[in-house]
Amino acid sequence: MPDVDRLPAPVQLRQWLNELYPATLKELALGGGEVQQLLERRPGPWMKPLLQRLLFAAALGRVQNTKEALAAYVLSCEAEELS
Repeated sequence: MPDVDRLPAPVQLRQWLNELYPATLKELALGGGEVQQLLERRPGPWMKPLLQRLLFAAALGRVQNTKEALAAYVLSCEAEELS
């Protein structure tokens, strides 16, 4: 693996993006249906932003990509939204 600090910025960015995991909603350990069940809500426009928030949090390492960790994160997002 090359020394990332010596690569041009666009190459560094591309390499960093390639290393992100999960990189897509399908790679999340918790799916939309499970989020609906957890929150006891019907599908709607609220789902996409929440799933994207989950994806970013997991990809950036703020939350582990496990069902349990993502479920706890969803509940904390819901509590944050209600307060």
